[in-house]
Amino acid sequence: MKKLVAILLLGVVLLSSCAPAKQNEEKVFKIGITQIAEHPALDAAREGFLEELESQGLKVEVDYQNAQTDSSTNAAIGSSIGEGKDLVFAISTISAQAAKAAGRDVPIVFTAVTDPVEAELVKSAEAPGEPITGTSDKTPVALQLQLLKTLKPDVKKVGILFNTSEVNSEVQIRWAKEAAEELGLEIVEVGITTVNDVPQALENLVSRTDALYTITDNLVADSIQLVVQKSRELGIVTMGAEQAHVEAGILITDGIDYRELGRQSARMAIRILKEGADPASMPVEMLDNTELVINKETMDILGIEIPEDVLGRANIIE
Repeated sequence: MKKLVAILLLGVVLLSSCAPAKQNEEKVFKIGITQIAEHPALDAAREGFLEELESQGLKVEVDYQNAQTDSSTNAAIGSSIGEGKDLVFAISTISAQAAKAAGRDVPIVFTAVTDPVEAELVKSAEAPGEPITGTSDKTPVALQLQLLKTLKPDVKKVGILFNTSEVNSEVQIRWAKEAAEELGLEIVEVGITTVNDVPQALENLVSRTDALYTITDNLVADSIQLVVQKSRELGIVTMGAEQAHVEAGILITDGIDYRELGRQSARMAIRILKEGADPASMPVEMLDNTELVINKETMDILGIEIPEDVLGRANIIE
């Protein structure tokens, strides 16, 4: 009898010692990441997202898929990326559209989306209405065009290269035209459908404008070196929509930090995964701050004098 009691007590002790270990095991969340293309801004958003998840101690299993700018591949990724996942992180408008079109009951957090309402991702920025929300990379177009005019007071016509199939680009051109009207500028846009169209489109633009403005457009990002080369050769002032453009050789920008945008997206994802927040009622978020960045090599090549008050607050890329 004593032996039986001892065995029973030992069993109780073993069970009680195992229970806390099981209770303390943290859930590993499965996250699918879909990205339309590889370029610095989108890559920075993804890296920032993963860095923030790690810094917050969230354990994740990531399935990362990149469409490499191919629309059919993007659609295929969108239809399958949410299968068996706790959350989908969609980087770019077209990636988010494909993920949403799959119709899976999986929360979606997007980033690098200029206008989620125009792209029909959410019903409104304040209340998405469906299990999809995220962060917008809305470009401070008016601020950037005003800065361009500060650098080149005699500028009259500003050229914009854009992908005719990107909703984001059409929205930015509309904003640019609205801001340009108040600044006494004229926007001249030329549409492209592939990278092969860029050389001729650039020739067209530079012959008709005083400056170039590179918006957040995936085709433009893929072609940024061509834009830099041509503008440097002809001594044309260039304004970028975001920092990656300036790192590639565009003269200047006052824009958002995509790595920080990714971190902000991660904080939204954490609220959904760990706190049970409903994405359908989570407002779309934006970054409040912009960063002024100047490419010194381009500045020297163009021989342009930038006002001291602008230089003094800028991050100079050597």
